[in-house]
Amino acid sequence: MKLLIITQRFDEESGGDGLYSFNLANELCKHGINVFIFSIKNDSFYLGKLINKQNNTKLYIIKKYNSSGKNIFSKNYYSVNALNGLRSAIESAKPDIIHIHGIHQYFTISCIDVIRHSNVPTVFTVHDYKLLCGNAGFFSNRTNEICLKCLKGGTIYPVIERCKDNSFIKSIGVTVQMSIWKQRKFIQNIDYFHCGSKFVYNLLSRNKLFINKLKYVRFPILKEMSNNGNKDINIVFIGRFVPHKGINIFAEAVKNVNDIPINIFGEGDEGIIAQDILDKKNNVKFHGWKDHEYISRFLHIGTIVIIPYLVYETFCYVVLESMLAGCCMIASSRGAIPELIINNYNGILVNPPNVDNFKNELKNLLNNRKRIFDIGNNAQKVKFSIDN
Repeated sequence: MKLLIITQRFDEESGGDGLYSFNLANELCKHGINVFIFSIKNDSFYLGKLINKQNNTKLYIIKKYNSSGKNIFSKNYYSVNALNGLRSAIESAKPDIIHIHGIHQYFTISCIDVIRHSNVPTVFTVHDYKLLCGNAGFFSNRTNEICLKCLKGGTIYPVIERCKDNSFIKSIGVTVQMSIWKQRKFIQNIDYFHCGSKFVYNLLSRNKLFINKLKYVRFPILKEMSNNGNKDINIVFIGRFVPHKGINIFAEAVKNVNDIPINIFGEGDEGIIAQDILDKKNNVKFHGWKDHEYISRFLHIGTIVIIPYLVYETFCYVVLESMLAGCCMIASSRGAIPELIINNYNGILVNPPNVDNFKNELKNLLNNRKRIFDIGNNAQKVKFSIDN
């Protein structure tokens, strides 16, 4: 079988979609699937093929194409270079299946006609809600609250709600983008939408366009976390410094903790506020954005990972990686997170996810530190492989 994976990010250092597509492609290659990749590297499209030798895979670039484009139009609305590149990639790879991990940016609506005319069965893995929500997370940056007004196919609500960065201009931009995708019948041109969690499956089922198109197959564990032997208690945050990741909730929750190292991984504009909240605390370190190997040094039995995310997470790899490492998690009870965490057994769920609730749960843990290790040991029992 020949599989063509389309993903704008294909590495272990990017977000969940890039990490998942990278590890999935490598595992499928080891299982005897011929895997081709159509992605972006150094701002240009490329077609690559994975080769498996002695149970190790390596990506070989077969063809390079023109620039992916940095201007707003080619990045968000219509890319001729993506169209030509994808057409060439399909002709070269001759795939039996196309598997998409993100198409709304860079690849754009220009790829839909190519996919439709190829007559190749196509699967779309849902990593975010961009296919229905211009802001990608069913989350309003104006209100900092969940917003489902676009769930059933509306496209005018971003302008009304100013949900994109509380900006009228940016909200118009995403409304135009959503309207184009809807007009070109993007959803109708995909054969199946893969939902990695029951939450996503149930949520998208509320839109009639997805009838008989949704398939729930839980995301597998595609990597192992090394045990570095460290068991010292520390507190960790991992995520972009944007409102819906709750970096400022985290900062407020830990600002009175003085005797435990606090390690923060991520970048973004909201980091300035968090730094002000935690100013002059000697036990706090902002590491910036680091790769998974670096971050894994801080994830182990005894680590408390605080996950104050406000959006409906489609799966949440931070939770899964923390579990594999034996961390004790305090996490928002939103989206698919409760499918991984059993409250007070292998993690702690917080609802509603506000500062006081996270602060109280953290205080309770620090007053009973044995519980940190008990929960972490339970978390490490998680198992779900690609073979399942």
